[in-house]
Amino acid sequence: MKELNKKEIKELLKKLEKEYGIKDLPKYFLSEFSWFINKEGKVFLVEKNIKNIINSLKNVNKFGLYVFKIEKDGIRFSIEGSQIFGPYVKNKDKIIEVDKEKLFRDEELEIKENKTGYLIAKDKKDFLGSAKIKNNKIQSYIPKDRKIYS
Repeated sequence: MKELNKKEIKELLKKLEKEYGIKDLPKYFLSEFSWFINKEGKVFLVEKNIKNIINSLKNVNKFGLYVFKIEKDGIRFSIEGSQIFGPYVKNKDKIIEVDKEKLFRDEELEIKENKTGYLIAKDKKDFLGSAKIKNNKIQSYIPKDRKIYS
């Protein structure tokens, strides 16, 4: 895990703005949290007051709150990341309304809209993580251990 410096965080924020229209985040995102990235491109937020403890850990690949992953073809939010950053998305084309029951049951969801790439899935006021649109079908990124099987 590597702690990101201010310049690297600003670059990430520029990517978020370019892809999702996210800007005007509260200042505490920079003042209260340290940002880390692992070898897989996953970005984590950690409260600064516990950063010293974390810096003493060796060979740790994950800690803090996982918020998004930088993929080759875009930024993919975790469920928690979509809940944190989703309300700040200005590019409404990057949000797709879905039925959360179907999404969490991993049922096939189709869309009629002409959208592609990573989007934030939302059901009314609930942000549900990322989905990817491919061939007018919604591919969910809900982790298996959080899906509903019944």
